[in-house]
Amino acid sequence: MGFRPMFLLDAGEAKELVPLKMFFVVHNYCYSLVAYLPIFFEEADFTKSEIGILLAIPCICTIIGPPVWGAIADALHRHKHVHVLCHITSALFIFAIQFVHSFPLMCVTVFAAYCQMVPTLALLDLAAMKLTARHDGDFGKQRLYGAFGYGVGGYISGVMASAVGLKWCFTMMLGVSCISLLILLWYIPATSYGDNDGHPRQKDLLRSSAREIVRRPDVLMLFVVALVAGVSGGFIDSYLFLNVYDLSDDGATIVSVFVAVQTLSEIPLFFASNSMIEKFGTAVCLVIVVAAFFVRDIVYTYMEQPWYIVPIETLHGVTFGLLLATLTTYLYGAAPKGAAGTMIGLLSAFLRGIGAGIASLVGGYIYEDYGVRTMWKIGAFGLVPFTLLLVGPTIGLFAKMDEHLIDKRLSGLSESFVAIDGLQVGPNQTVEPEPRLMEETRELLKLVFPVVGTTVLEYLPGFVSVLLAGNMDSPNAQHYVDAAAISVM
Repeated sequence: MGFRPMFLLDAGEAKELVPLKMFFVVHNYCYSLVAYLPIFFEEADFTKSEIGILLAIPCICTIIGPPVWGAIADALHRHKHVHVLCHITSALFIFAIQFVHSFPLMCVTVFAAYCQMVPTLALLDLAAMKLTARHDGDFGKQRLYGAFGYGVGGYISGVMASAVGLKWCFTMMLGVSCISLLILLWYIPATSYGDNDGHPRQKDLLRSSAREIVRRPDVLMLFVVALVAGVSGGFIDSYLFLNVYDLSDDGATIVSVFVAVQTLSEIPLFFASNSMIEKFGTAVCLVIVVAAFFVRDIVYTYMEQPWYIVPIETLHGVTFGLLLATLTTYLYGAAPKGAAGTMIGLLSAFLRGIGAGIASLVGGYIYEDYGVRTMWKIGAFGLVPFTLLLVGPTIGLFAKMDEHLIDKRLSGLSESFVAIDGLQVGPNQTVEPEPRLMEETRELLKLVFPVVGTTVLEYLPGFVSVLLAGNMDSPNAQHYVDAAAISVM
């Protein structure tokens, strides 16, 4: 059988999913401009600390925007209307950034832009989950088209920045946003979000989703993992480009190459993410993500020439693509009935909001006062081990939920999920989590967290002081590492 050209558009899936794939391409092409905002802020003569604050503002917006807009859309069953509103207003606010020069006004403009832009990502993920379930597609395959659009947009923005200046990229973004708006209006139906699924309008979705998170140990741990992974990824997203820009003679070019390699690396991971989750399970996929974070942080710690580490940027596909697909798939399945938009919005708040916000604020302070290498060391020797400690206690519950997700896929069930005790299976089917497994997990968490908490309180201050001093080979550093390891054992 020869090559089928349409495969490039449909990826072997139903033709009804082609408009969704094209929307991912164009929408993420526009979104790629945010990779250059740290450079734009530096060219506008803002200090590193001010840049850290400006980069933390989008994270605050991520905490507020997606959960609030998601809850409003869920309650009113008007997801597409909310999506269109956020899309238009975000494009206008981002275009206005280039005309702002004072720091206070820049803070206000960035806040308004991101409060409207970030919810579009969560709503697009929701539409993708609904449509792929309806047409037997893979969520990861839709996201890989977004990765392609982001990579192409990032590279073209870098070329334009080098040739005619970064401000022209804002004009290009506004024009492409008009194209994505037309696709959204004409080709993404309201039913893509489940607006007409027959469910009555509900209230207090944020509260019910929060109760679900607190009540289930596996969901709670997944949100904590999302928070810590958000800090790790936030260090990279906020300051890697600034780091390589400072190290290279041709900063705009190297940044464009990094953006292209990073986003193109997402394509194979998004393509294979569903298969990896089914084969290895949620817990193993998260361990793979953590290992990739460790490798990246170690390489950045000793980076001298950015061009030499371009191949390492292919790990971005793991630390972003596989991470996002794993978290979204699991939490979509664990969401209470009718609250999928709210749950995905909360995930965005934890991952891209709180976690990335902490990284932006703390990272800016560390970058300016102690150097960027110290920040990478904290990621490698602090955040990575802590994430592994979080994943361990809930492996059993992750495995149980994974089994039901696979059973649903194999049985061909695609819509009208019924959430019973947080586990969603096919229509009119209910599966209760095993009380024994839930209780064992709770008891294990009660044992783990006091030990981890005591270890952190006792040894972390001294260990961080060693990291800030930049001397990991000293006897003091070895003392803190050994003592912490013994206490955990």
